Amino acid sequence: MSFMMTLLAVAPVMAEECAQASTLMDFQHAAALGELAFAGMDIDGLVAARDQAAHHLVCVQEPVTPTVAAAFHRLIAMVAFTEQDRERVLGEFHAARRLEPIYQIPEEVAPAGHPLIKLYEESLTLSEVGALQPINPPLNGWVTVDGVRGAPVPSGISTILQA
Repeated sequence: MSFMMTLLAVAPVMAEECAQASTLMDFQHAAALGELAFAGMDIDGLVAARDQAAHHLVCVQEPVTPTVAAAFHRLIAMVAFTEQDRERVLGEFHAARRLEPIYQIPEEVAPAGHPLIKLYEESLTLSEVGALQPINPPLNGWVTVDGVRGAPVPSGISTILQA
């Protein structure tokens, strides 16, 4: 089975070669490190965790699930929050909630009343983020968008594509 990955939020990562395959557990570990870095206001650690998570997604040889894609969107939103990119935060959180609607940001990451939590709640009020573009799968193949088979690709937010 062949996989193609596109991470629109971190395109420079795509240029690197994968010395070895990554697993979804590798990604989840990096995403957890990102949450810890955000909680500790370690911006460099957060960005490093985002880059590591993106690397693992590029090198993963198994299907990405919607839960993993939602975690990636939340990680991108946290980085955007530190960059004061409100629109990006809202878009990424909207994408995450679309995939994992019952998830709540742990209080250890951002306590009640934190501006990040307020933006997470505000993301519920968004309709769609950008235009939705259909994607044509390869001949006799399939494409998943953020772990959802045959879904359209939204513009304006990071997206994980596998074919």
